Order: sequence, then structure tokens, then C-alpha cells
Amino acid sequence: MVFICVICYGCATTISRLGHVSGTELQQALSGKVFFSEDAGELELPTDDLLGLTPEVIAFVDQVTEGIHSDQRKLRVLLEAVFDPEHLALQFDDAAIFTALQVFNEHKANCLSFTTFMVPILRHMGINASFNEVEVPPVWDLRNLDTLILYQHVNVLIEWGDGSRQVVDINMREYELHYDQKIIADQVAEAQYFSNRAMQYLIEDRPKDAFSYLRKALDLAPEESFLWVNLGAIYRDQGELDTAEIAFRRALELAPESLIAISSLERVYRAQGKITEAGYLHRQAEHYRNNNPYYLYTQAMSAYVAHKYNIAMEYIDKAIRAYAEEHRFHFLQGAIYSALGDLQRARLSLERALELTKDYEQAQRYRNKFDMLF
Repeated sequence: MVFICVICYGCATTISRLGHVSGTELQQALSGKVFFSEDAGELELPTDDLLGLTPEVIAFVDQVTEGIHSDQRKLRVLLEAVFDPEHLALQFDDAAIFTALQVFNEHKANCLSFTTFMVPILRHMGINASFNEVEVPPVWDLRNLDTLILYQHVNVLIEWGDGSRQVVDINMREYELHYDQKIIADQVAEAQYFSNRAMQYLIEDRPKDAFSYLRKALDLAPEESFLWVNLGAIYRDQGELDTAEIAFRRALELAPESLIAISSLERVYRAQGKITEAGYLHRQAEHYRNNNPYYLYTQAMSAYVAHKYNIAMEYIDKAIRAYAEEHRFHFLQGAIYSALGDLQRARLSLERALELTKDYEQAQRYRNKFDMLF
């Protein structure tokens, strides 16, 4: 889409304007001297075994799939056993940042830890399984449209011998096929785990552990922008604004279009009193938001909730022009048309939303709304 190209160009200009991160600055950000008296390069970083399976786990898998020759049938039986209350009884828990073995022992997992559990098991079964990263669109807080919420989602991608592919997700109802997605290396998935643990430690006010886990993540995947954003967040939390600035600038170098990096660096500049630089970044962020269909959708929703239906319609029309394949946009458009009394157009919008959604339960909700109106 055009708006992405515009933003990338603008942010590239921002990087050259702010200056590139030097090797000395990177060493400062990675040293951790604010947390430890010695250089962090000499620290013993965490060694959590993310994908390791014990004989007990392997025995469980072999037992439930014994005598089955079809790989597809093995997968179905395995998944039934994983979620069956009489077997593993696995439950979804968004806070369960676990290794594969911990998932088996604790009987709970979030999306990444479920994938971490399934990928090595499927490989043990001879199935070609990989980590699949899904680019979930950004979400803006309705209470504060300057607050951006980013979700990282990972699931299992299986490539069968006949060339077909299958996704395995702990929450298939929330999975959207039309979202951009890509296979990521095991090392990048491991980096996500260590980063998630780091952020968990930061919330628990354990900055040393947070830094150690984040440093481990950066050792595994130093080119991942979001890891530098998280490193900057750790330094900012400790009041180390100069080092936080370095981390956020590095994040922006790696991903010039990253709104979270732009916004994070803007906040640091404001705290440092660098008003000119902060203002420039603020304009970049505003330009990004105002051309992002999901931000326009959030604006439309905010206006709709406030009963400002004409304003809501302007925003949702812009969102659909930017990206017409999102069923939620058409559903909201239908609700706005209904509120304005235009039932014919409301019907067309709801029908389009129904066509686009791939989720049965979501489709049923749309049908219920359709039946209420017509």
C-alpha cells in the first residue's frame, strides 16, 4: 500500500537527521554497566533450553500416536490428547512464558510457548514444522488514541509432503489467514522467548534479570528491531535516558517504519528536553497513524461510540479505501449505516463482512446482527 512507502521514506530521512548509532554507542547499550559493576559481556547469560524434550515428553507423544501411520491422523490424535482433560489438559494462559518442558509440566501455554512445545514434538514425529510469525495489525487504545498496543503472534506452520501447508494455533478462532506472516528461524523464536521473559521481569521490578534475558535475546537475534525497543524500555525504566535513546535509535535503524520505535524515541527526547527532535518524530508518528487503516478504524469506532455517526463514516470509508480485506471494517461500516438509517447500504456492508471472515463463530455473530436488522 502507498502509505507504507511514504512512511518508510519519511523515517529514512529521520534516521539520517538523527545520526546513525556508532559502534561505541552500541557497546554502551549492551554493556549493562548501570545494572552490574562488571561488563555484561562477561556475565553468565541465561541458558533456558527452549526446545528440549525429555524422555517423559517423548514417551507421551509415542504412546498417543502408537500404531498410526498417517501423519495427518497423528497430528489430529496428538492435538486431541494435548487438550483432552483426561490427558495433558493444556489450557491457554497469556502469561505462561514457558519452555517446551515447562508447558508439559505446567499444562498451560501462551501462543509462543504452545508453538515452542509443538514444533520439537512434531519434528520428533517426522513432520516438517516451523515457527510462523503472524503480523497482527496494531491496536490503538480507544481511551487514548496516542497509545499503541502491539501484539506479536506465533503459531506452527506444517509443510506436508504433497506441498500443502497447515497452521496449528492454540487459538484458531483469533487467527486470521489474510494477515501477513512468515516463517522465522528457531533462533528468532528463542529470542522472542528471552525477550518476553525480560519484559516479565521488568514488570516484576527485577531490572538485572530483565537486562540479562534481553541481552541473551540480542545475542540470538541482534537484527530484530523490537528487541532494541525492549532494551530501550529497560534503560528508560531505570532513568538511563541517554542509553535508552541509543537503543531506540538502533531499533529505528533496523526498522525505519516502526511506529513503536518512533514513539518511544520521541518520549525519550521530550524527557531529555530535545524538543526539536521530539517534534519531528511526533509529526512522523502522526503521519503514520493518519494513513494506517487500523488507526482510522479506531477513530471510526471512537466516533461511533460517541454517536458521531457522520464523522465515524468518514473515518471508516478512509480505512476501507486503504485496506478493503478486513471484515471488521465492513461490519463497523454496516453498523454506522444502520445508525444513520440507511438499511440498504448497511445490508451490503454486513454481507461483505460475512464474506471476508473465515471464523465460524465470528460469522455467526455477523449473521445474528444481520437477522436483528433485517
